[in-house]
Amino acid sequence: MTDIHIQNFNSETVLNEIGDAICIGDIDMNYVWVNKNFAALYGMKPEQVIGKNAFQVYPNFEKSVFYENILKVQKTGEPNVQIGYSQHAKQFVVVRASKYKDDLFSLIIYQMKDNQQTELVNKFDSLTSLPNRFYYQNKIKSILDYPQNLNMFLIDINNFKLFNEKYGSHIGDSCLMEVASRIKQKIDLNDFAARISGDQFLIITFNSQYQDMLIELKKHIRSYYESNDKKYNLEFTISHYHLNNNDKEEQIDPEMPLHYLETALKVAKNKKIRFNTFHIDMINKSESYEMIQEIKQGLKNKEFVMYYQPQMDMITGKVCGVEALIRWIHPTKGFIPPGTFLDTAYQAGLMSDLDQYVIQTVIEDNNYLKLFEELPVSINLSSYSIVNKDSQDFIKSAVISHRGLKLCFEITETGVIDSLDAKLFLENLKSLGAFIAIDDFGTGYCSLEYLLHYSCDFLKIDREFIKNIQNSHKNKKIVSNIIKLGQSLGAVIVAEGVETQMEAKILEDFNCDIIQGYFYARPMKAEDFKIFCQQKGLSDLKSNLI
Repeated sequence: MTDIHIQNFNSETVLNEIGDAICIGDIDMNYVWVNKNFAALYGMKPEQVIGKNAFQVYPNFEKSVFYENILKVQKTGEPNVQIGYSQHAKQFVVVRASKYKDDLFSLIIYQMKDNQQTELVNKFDSLTSLPNRFYYQNKIKSILDYPQNLNMFLIDINNFKLFNEKYGSHIGDSCLMEVASRIKQKIDLNDFAARISGDQFLIITFNSQYQDMLIELKKHIRSYYESNDKKYNLEFTISHYHLNNNDKEEQIDPEMPLHYLETALKVAKNKKIRFNTFHIDMINKSESYEMIQEIKQGLKNKEFVMYYQPQMDMITGKVCGVEALIRWIHPTKGFIPPGTFLDTAYQAGLMSDLDQYVIQTVIEDNNYLKLFEELPVSINLSSYSIVNKDSQDFIKSAVISHRGLKLCFEITETGVIDSLDAKLFLENLKSLGAFIAIDDFGTGYCSLEYLLHYSCDFLKIDREFIKNIQNSHKNKKIVSNIIKLGQSLGAVIVAEGVETQMEAKILEDFNCDIIQGYFYARPMKAEDFKIFCQQKGLSDLKSNLI
């Protein structure tokens, strides 16, 4: 039977020599024939794959882009081409599925060049193969130009962080892949779906009968999820936004549809309901809408300033680094706490703008301070900036243009752990001479996995572990072990949020390298930080350790 199928190609030899991966299968997903490149995707030889069912070869086959393509071909009878991420090959591929003969299908998996891989990494989520938030941000501009009415849905997995903590990130990842697969099965070919954050998915549909699609989608995603022969339940909250042609004539800001969806989602969760449609009175009555406009204006008017919090060498008591912290001095409202405006900026997609503003301001402040050639200056980067292509280019350009400065970029545990692009970008920054710090270490659900993914120069222990360290034996054990683990991997350990002499003494006994917190100094203006450094002196601890 195999020989008969191969005769319709040029020859088996040729098919084994070309670079693409090829297979032929039947309606029951049994592999009838594969070439060596297809078998290699699973780390096997052709004879180990031929005759086996796809689900035997790859247990998560039903969540793969291969399976999705085959289902579409079986449903429509037409060839289907799709971009997807191969978990086995650890790269993006282009998959073409088509009917081959009778009840047989064929798959061709095209390998991609390095520059194509980089482009796709910027646009797609490697776990689910869906477009990511930053692809959406570019796509929405053209979508708003479409003449049709459209409906948008934001699907949020409730308490997903707790789900991961309870069952583990491997189960969480499996469920995320299944959620994405179910979404793709229920939307039309012309619709758009994306994974825009760790636990949120977005759908844009032009289908006027979207209510029927939504009913089917709700049923589909709310049924149980299975992984490793166990069943799991996920709960969802969905928000909806309808955009008609009249709205489009008003030239809607491309950032606002997603903000509307997030506003409706927040209202739904506050009311403890599972579905909510956005109404404009939600935003008109919302202080966040006004704040979004004020943040944008504040960036233009340079109302935001940097405050600097010293980092102290535990041995010498001298200044060995500093963290740059953004503060907003509003012209009429005065000082606005970061906790008030940062959440709003995040929801509105303005974090990349704030991050770039901070980097530029730190560079400008150094013209006066003349300190960051000696002291590493830590700058917090949001997950937006780490994956957004324009932000990446800005950050790399800043590092290259100011190689004399010791720029250190802090990333948090949540938001980038699954991103291949984040890993490549951070590695690139390190190769250019920048430092990388993992902030709030220990508060995420995948701390140890984080250390495997990212090679960091600094590990910052979260304040939650420090604040009760003198009364909690458990906290002492955790902090002591984090310090030992981090140092064994070559990282410099920073304890943040140190407020008492007792906390500082315990950390000193644990051989912590650096402490940061109100016990030594609060965040201060640039001119005050310069005086502080002159009084305390500078330490070269970091340069010795790195």
